Amino acid sequence: MLGDYIDRGPDSKLLINYIIKLINAGFKVRVLRGNHEEMLLNAYKNPKLGNIELWYNNGAEATLKSYGINNVKKIPYEHISFFEKLPYYFELPDYLLVHAGFDFSNDKPFENKYAMLWERNVNNNIKYTLGKTIVHGHTPETKEQLKIDIENKCDIINIDTGCVYSSISGYSYLTCLNLDNKEIFTKKNIDL
Repeated sequence: MLGDYIDRGPDSKLLINYIIKLINAGFKVRVLRGNHEEMLLNAYKNPKLGNIELWYNNGAEATLKSYGINNVKKIPYEHISFFEKLPYYFELPDYLLVHAGFDFSNDKPFENKYAMLWERNVNNNIKYTLGKTIVHGHTPETKEQLKIDIENKCDIINIDTGCVYSSISGYSYLTCLNLDNKEIFTKKNIDL
């Protein structure tokens, strides 16, 4: 899972409970941090105006409503702890999984947390990735473009198909990619 589990849908709390339940039941689930979880943590740890305002501008009200609260400090510590432990990227033999991307202009791209959460111009640099394919989200594209990228065997695969954009043609899908065979699974958004 590539991040952004909160802020956009009607029941962030239920989703986080479900992910935690899967992990506690022993399922092999890899869960990465997204920029929305980071914004929540920043608002929680340092609730200065800029952090709270940024989070509110990006969906905080929906998350707080799902918890039945109006203050980030009232989010259960179990969930805060879960968010704090989320890694920024995950490496597999043939893939690098990340929420947004990497900054390869930096000598230490795997330490640049900001880029892993916010990068929009994703590129691949074999010097650092050693030929691994980058799989990311964060910047929506149509599911048709995703299919083209898979067919063309691109070394960057964006699986964000704009689940929250129900009014834009080609978007509004939650997408999963089977890394073994590159099969794409999509589910039309039914909540928004």
